[in-house]
Amino acid sequence: MAWILAVLTLPAAFYAHYRLPEYSEGKAALWFTRLFLIGLGLGFGWAVSVRYFPVMGEWNQLWVFLSAFGVAHIPAAGVLLIKHIRRHS
Repeated sequence: MAWILAVLTLPAAFYAHYRLPEYSEGKAALWFTRLFLIGLGLGFGWAVSVRYFPVMGEWNQLWVFLSAFGVAHIPAAGVLLIKHIRRHS
């Protein structure tokens, strides 16, 4: 069942990284933001899958990790979506 949440949240990660170049000033800021988001996603995914669900099977932990990785990107994706809507309206 954890795969359902992963399927719902991973598009937020892809969307955030897709829209970042449009709103970043320079390559250094773009790569810093990408590395920050990836590090945040990896840390949150590890914390949720290993610390809070240690007794789950390996595949379930993978899906929990991927869903937490996507959840960590939802705020950034939401902000970038709002900026995109404001710019093109």
